[in-house]
Amino acid sequence: MTATIPLRTINAHMPYVVAAHDILAAQLATLFVWAPFLQQPEHVHEHHQLRIATKRLRYNLELFQDILPDASTIIAGLKDLQDGLGQLHDLDEMLISIQDTQTRQKRKHYTRRQEALRARAAEKRVSLDALLTHSQLEREQLFARCVGLWQDLESRGTLEALHLAIAGLVSAEWSSAALTSLTR
Repeated sequence: MTATIPLRTINAHMPYVVAAHDILAAQLATLFVWAPFLQQPEHVHEHHQLRIATKRLRYNLELFQDILPDASTIIAGLKDLQDGLGQLHDLDEMLISIQDTQTRQKRKHYTRRQEALRARAAEKRVSLDALLTHSQLEREQLFARCVGLWQDLESRGTLEALHLAIAGLVSAEWSSAALTSLTR
């Protein structure tokens, strides 16, 4: 699991909006820690960490959407990114599995008496090579889709709007009476 940016101490007596602010701010900061790696296709582990950070932020937004305006639009964008990154991770794991199987196939040594086994192993290698080539192409396309989803979130100002909405949770606009009334 990915580590998160540390929160202030959350306690049962703190106002709901302050807790929401602290949790969401930490989750958004964690998302931005992993986001720069999305531009680099070889950073498979970091892409997975970005997926986890996206998921955590999305789930927390769902939890606090009653006090955040337009959270549903942001949640939908994060869900699309999370789904794409999840598919990318699954494909990355499959590629590792294919490559491991290829390596095991290459290490096998056959005697002359095992010509039939050697022929079947050669057929398996051809199939694995084709599967690997197809999967790598699919990964490139999926990676480009994930980058596009992230760029769409940024270009529409979704992440900046989320940052401002989170900051607004504890701004001077919240009077102490309002904070007290929202304490759970």
